[in-house]
Amino acid sequence: MAETVDTSNCFLATVTSVTNHGILIKLDGESQPMEKPYKRIYTVRTGDRVLVLKMSGTYIVIGPLYPK
Repeated sequence: MAETVDTSNCFLATVTSVTNHGILIKLDGESQPMEKPYKRIYTVRTGDRVLVLKMSGTYIVIGPLYPK
């Protein structure tokens, strides 16, 4: 039996800034970056494309998309 995956909470984004408090991202389709710094699992740099998961009202940056 094939397992289905709910992707409605998965988003693509671009890292706009890396700070000591987390990273700032701009979700695809949005005109402005989000103002809240978010936690990440992997090291990312400004300009990296990332996969983001919305969970319990917040966003978690899962990791960068490679290759660039």
